[in-house]
Amino acid sequence: MARQGDKPVSLIAKSLGISESCLRNWTAQADADASGNPGRLSTAEKKEPARFTDSLMRWVEGRET
Repeated sequence: MARQGDKPVSLIAKSLGISESCLRNWTAQADADASGNPGRLSTAEKKEPARFTDSLMRWVEGRET
């Protein structure tokens, strides 16, 4: 809806009960996920440091035993 431009972002955000900035952030994140926008990390890329940390912690715990 927000990408089509049929309605103002402010009206769409209000109907969803969220702020305009929240809707704009969601739209930008969806664009990054879909097209690999170089200016913004995809959702998967944002999760990568946590996966690395989890793997590292498991490795460290395994070496301590």
